[in-house]
Amino acid sequence: MLFEPDRHEPLLDSAWDAERAHAAIRTIVADMEDDLGADATWPWHPLDRESEMEPRHKSMYLGASGVLWATWYLRQVGATALRIEPRA
Repeated sequence: MLFEPDRHEPLLDSAWDAERAHAAIRTIVADMEDDLGADATWPWHPLDRESEMEPRHKSMYLGASGVLWATWYLRQVGATALRIEPRA
């Protein structure tokens, strides 16, 4: 089955709230910044690990590149402030 309802939160019957969406973006970005390693990598998710010796993700698809671009973009459009400098 492609979609497993018990693995997802149900949709809410509530009106769109731009400030609530912006607060969620700020929370997600702050969490990302807290977890970001000094070398711009993240640890593997426990379900993705094959061994304890796996290197940290540092690729376009499984690592920092896309996340850093997204945070840069969010800052450019005024959706969030950053404590990090994505280009660095």
